[in-house]
Amino acid sequence: LISIFNNHILEPLGNIHLDELTLYKVQEFYNGMKNKGLEPKTYNRAIKEVLSPMIRYAVKNKWINENVTLGLKLDRVQNKKLVTNPKGKYEAILNAILELYKDNLLYKALFLLIHSGRRRDEVLSLLWQNVD
Repeated sequence: LISIFNNHILEPLGNIHLDELTLYKVQEFYNGMKNKGLEPKTYNRAIKEVLSPMIRYAVKNKWINENVTLGLKLDRVQNKKLVTNPKGKYEAILNAILELYKDNLLYKALFLLIHSGRRRDEVLSLLWQNVD
């Protein structure tokens, strides 16, 4: 949060007195961050997690009368979904691991770990008398 303050908030807003800060100036600041090509997550975080709490603190301590960030219009951030065909990728990775260890003494234990969902200690402590 300190780096967000130092990199994005201090220079554009640092010389403005609290009582001179308006919704319009904060909205201009926000739009300026958008125009720099920053990710929406970055400039929303600068407002929500850094600037807004600072303004709330100033209002609470009666340094200013109102929270000028309340009417601010923020962009919605969409979560990116990058996984495509996760089952196919999962199976390919598992097969590659099993192929890599096929001549290893621990192959059967690794096979059980991958295909049974058991914990490592459960598989390693398994005895023939426990197998049906």
